Amino acid sequence: MKVSKFFAALFALLGTVITVGSILFCFANRDASPNLGDTTRGANACAENFMAALAAGDADTARSLLYGGAELDIRGRDNADPIWQAYYDHFQYAFSGDSYMTGTDFYRDVSVTTLDVPSVTSGLSLRAKTLLTAQLEQAEDPSALYGEDDQFLPEVVDPIMEQAFSDAIREDAAVQTRSCKLQLCKSDGRWQVIPDANLLLALAGGVN
Repeated sequence: MKVSKFFAALFALLGTVITVGSILFCFANRDASPNLGDTTRGANACAENFMAALAAGDADTARSLLYGGAELDIRGRDNADPIWQAYYDHFQYAFSGDSYMTGTDFYRDVSVTTLDVPSVTSGLSLRAKTLLTAQLEQAEDPSALYGEDDQFLPEVVDPIMEQAFSDAIREDAAVQTRSCKLQLCKSDGRWQVIPDANLLLALAGGVN
């Protein structure tokens, strides 16, 4: 079994990889600076819709609210992959008040709680090895668990990895809460979001 391949697949399932090069700042094409006398309802609604879309795994809506239209590789709650089910089971967010103005832009603070993926994956290979060893000891014909290449058969490895992951979620899973700041700017008549580094890390489940 090549555990490294499993980890690569696991992190690919997590997704939450965001292309942010085009959304670091609101450049010259943004609208004029917000008027202090204007209501902040538009900025508030943009932040709320963005976070609600992330919590729901609605990539299209979240992408449409990002400045620059960055890609969001996220999946919906109905996705059957265990890593995504666990991720959304632990996803929570809470705003700290309304939007506020600093300089020429609006901001809104939000705390985001997500599954800490390394807490689940760090002991995964050891769990899988223990389960495989137990299966070998219980097998009447251990050679039947191997293929012609002397590697464990997929029908042996796949259930083992699923069991190891389920056990890790149940016993090892931790969450992490990060304080994030959404920058909100109005471009082409629409409010849009520029997430900070903390939010990007939260969306990646703590995987750098």
